[in-house]
Amino acid sequence: MIEFKGKAKKAVSGRAYVKVPKFTTKHCDMAVMRNHAKYESVSNSNMFERTLAKLSVELFPTGYLWLDKIPGGVSVNTSKFLAVVKIEV
Repeated sequence: MIEFKGKAKKAVSGRAYVKVPKFTTKHCDMAVMRNHAKYESVSNSNMFERTLAKLSVELFPTGYLWLDKIPGGVSVNTSKFLAVVKIEV
């Protein structure tokens, strides 16, 4: 699982979005990643940062999470000042 917080903002068009940060190990639940079938082999290596970057581009090609088009496996809680985004991988 990957989790990050960001401020939900409105674009000029009126659509709400959250800017996606560069994913690092601080965003990941490393216990889950080390036991994940796909990511366990790279979770403790230098390639993990590149793997996270690739995952970020696949899910959010524009670098933004548009709240009207949330991809599958992504949940967003906007009930507080900062939106909490959780990504199930």
